[in-house]
Amino acid sequence: MKLAAGKVAAFLKSPDPKVQAILVYGPDSGLARERSEILAKSVVEDLNDPFLVSDLTRETVKAEPGRVLDEAATIALTGVRQVVRLRDADDSCAAALTVFLEDPVGDALIVVTAGDLPARSKLRKAFESSKSVGAAIACYA
Repeated sequence: MKLAAGKVAAFLKSPDPKVQAILVYGPDSGLARERSEILAKSVVEDLNDPFLVSDLTRETVKAEPGRVLDEAATIALTGVRQVVRLRDADDSCAAALTVFLEDPVGDALIVVTAGDLPARSKLRKAFESSKSVGAAIACYA
């Protein structure tokens, strides 16, 4: 689902619990980073906790597309919800994330940060066309 600009602030304060993957993208990289951090902290207080936060790179997802599903399905020893962060994503990550959006596993929150994506971007389309599990937030100056 594509979040309208007027609904972003409310979503950041209280993210829909049904949404398991969020794409934060746009030319304002500072705003995208800030919003990504707010979303991740809605689930995990300490984003440096290696037991609750998994950081993936674009290169990792390109080399190991199944890694997104593996990280999302991992159950924390403490039984709490985890966060999977993917930074600097682009269309090369679209296939792996589309698989998750079509058949989500686990209960982790996946927060994907990307730069400016055109409307025809496969990654952006995957999140915007998701009916309930995925959301896309644009960040413009």
